[in-house]
Amino acid sequence: MKKILVVAEKDAKNLTALHRALAIAKNSDVEIDLIGFVHAAGVDGSSLLTEKEKSQVRQKIIDEKKLWLKEQLNKLKNPALHWDVLWEKSVHTWVINRCKQKPYDLVIKTGNRSESFTYTPTDWHLIRECSAPVMIVSNKKWKPKQSILATLDLATDTSAKIKLNKRVIEQAQALHSVTGQKIEYVYVISLPRVIDDLDVIDERKLVAKAKAHAEKKLNTDYKKYGIQLNQIKIVRGSVDKAIHRVASKLDVDIVILGTIGRKGIKGKLIGNTAESVLHSLTTDILTLKS
Repeated sequence: MKKILVVAEKDAKNLTALHRALAIAKNSDVEIDLIGFVHAAGVDGSSLLTEKEKSQVRQKIIDEKKLWLKEQLNKLKNPALHWDVLWEKSVHTWVINRCKQKPYDLVIKTGNRSESFTYTPTDWHLIRECSAPVMIVSNKKWKPKQSILATLDLATDTSAKIKLNKRVIEQAQALHSVTGQKIEYVYVISLPRVIDDLDVIDERKLVAKAKAHAEKKLNTDYKKYGIQLNQIKIVRGSVDKAIHRVASKLDVDIVILGTIGRKGIKGKLIGNTAESVLHSLTTDILTLKS
C-alpha cells in the first residue's frame, strides 16, 4: 500500500477518515492526500452576484475551511501528508476522476448513513464507480487489538467472482501487513428465500456440501494464500444479516467485501449487497469491485 486519498466533505465536523489513514500509514511509508471540499448552494448560479463577487465568496469559504483544517492538522503529531481545499459540488465526481488520473491504493471517507433512500449519495457513487478500493468509516474508535473480517463467496465458479475473492483476500493481507490487524474470514451460504420457505433442504447436508466445496476451492483457486478451512466462519442466512451477525460476534473493526457496481434505475432502487451491509453495520466497510 503506497497511496491513500482521504476525503473530508464540506460538512465534516471531524477527521475520522484521516485518523484511519494515519493509523494505516503509522508503520509504513504510505503517502496520504487529504482533500477538503466546500460548496454553497446558490453561489455559482446566482444572478445577483457578479463573477468577481462569486469568486470572492468562494475564496472566503475555502479560506475558512483551510483555516479549520490547518488547526486540526496542527493537533496531530507530524502528519506526513499533502492537503488542499477545493470548491466542488459533486465530491464523488471529483474523486472518481482523480482516481483515474492518479492511482490510489485506497480512498477513505466518513460514512453518510442519513441521506434519503431515493437519492444516491456520495457513498453509493464511490462504491459503484470509483476504480480504487473505498473505505467508508464509522465514528467508532478502533480497538487496541484491531481485526478485519474479509467476506468470501466460496460457492462461485465464475472467473470474475473468483478474481474478486482474490482481491478481497489480498486487500485484507495488505492491511494486515501495515497494521498488524488480525484477519477473520466469513463465507455465507445463501439460498433463495422461496427454497428456505419450502423447508425441503436438509441444512446439515447443505452445510457439509458447502464446506467440502469451499475446501476444494481453498486448495485450488486460492491455494497461494495459505488459508485453511478452519480459519473461515461458514454460516447460513441472507448475506447482509449474516455478515452483520458475524461482525458483531467477532467485534471486528473493518469488514471487507467485493461488489459488482450497478448503474441505472435498477441499481439505484435495488442496490447491491455492499449497500445493504453498509446500512446494517456500524463498523468500517472496505469495498472492492471486480
